[in-house]
Amino acid sequence: MAAPMELFCWAGGWGLPSVDPDCLAVLTYARFTGAPLKVHRVTSPWRSPSGKGPAEFWDQTVAFAPQKYNADYDLSATQSADTLAFRACRCPPQIHTFWVDAKNYVEHTRKWYAETIPFPLNFFLPNAMHKRHLERLQLMWGDDYMEDEEKLEKEVRAQLYREARECLTLLSQRLGSQKFFFGDSPASLDALVFSRLAPLLKAKLPNGKLQQHLKSLQNLCNYCTSILSLYFPWDGGEGCPPPHPAGLA
Repeated sequence: MAAPMELFCWAGGWGLPSVDPDCLAVLTYARFTGAPLKVHRVTSPWRSPSGKGPAEFWDQTVAFAPQKYNADYDLSATQSADTLAFRACRCPPQIHTFWVDAKNYVEHTRKWYAETIPFPLNFFLPNAMHKRHLERLQLMWGDDYMEDEEKLEKEVRAQLYREARECLTLLSQRLGSQKFFFGDSPASLDALVFSRLAPLLKAKLPNGKLQQHLKSLQNLCNYCTSILSLYFPWDGGEGCPPPHPAGLA
């Protein structure tokens, strides 16, 4: 049996095994493939080996060497291209929903991290994470992204919301009535899509405009619910899961 990889993973919440999309993607992929994975749940990025944060190795996880741990082994060239295209997307709408939207950030995101991160880090780490996400959006949108607060509130927010709605609608159309995006078996694309949709679906957001659009797409909601019940069949996501035949610690 292969030695397990180690994942330093943000804690669970909102009924999810982790609230961080990157962590959730790795956890989900390991569940899909049965790849042995030792999970360390942390409440500070400095507790991970690099000091940069949890879920540091999505690419290595997808490339988990033995064939039996590669969920993409049998994908066609077109399916592989679709997967690469989605992986290249940095998902600015999700960043904006959780980290830039003032009401969501103050009343939900910062509140959760401040209550989870130990003292005294909880006083400044959420704001540092907030700043890092703003910088990511600035890199994506250009140097003028944060220059004008009115622009942020009107033009950029409206454009992000339009793009996010369109993305969700296209995902819904692409999934159709299938169980997973490429049929009856999950692939890395499913781990990535689920990790982006599930937090948006499950979080109790005070500004839930985009969330309401997701909830109107019944097949995407069923998709997330199905993955949670099949691969994370415990309640709440707050504690450690029971033993699982896939080998996830």
